[in-house]
Amino acid sequence: MADDSNRQKKKRIREGVQRLRSTPGWDPSRFVRASPEEQLRALDQESQNARTYEATDACEACLQARAASGDETALCEAHLTEALGF
Repeated sequence: MADDSNRQKKKRIREGVQRLRSTPGWDPSRFVRASPEEQLRALDQESQNARTYEATDACEACLQARAASGDETALCEAHLTEALGF
């Protein structure tokens, strides 16, 4: 009787693993790590975004844009284009 119980457990586990692997993005065998170049580009973009957002705290145009829109994350046109990487 213990064998039936263990068999059922193993079957449920296999089914659960199969469901997870069929879910997009959950199959570890299909995981593709970003190349070092891509990782550096992403890190550079994050660093640039941090610098841009730090500069917006002292930018009068950004403060006006925030006051006008009521959005605490609003940016002036110059900082917005910089944050978007243009």
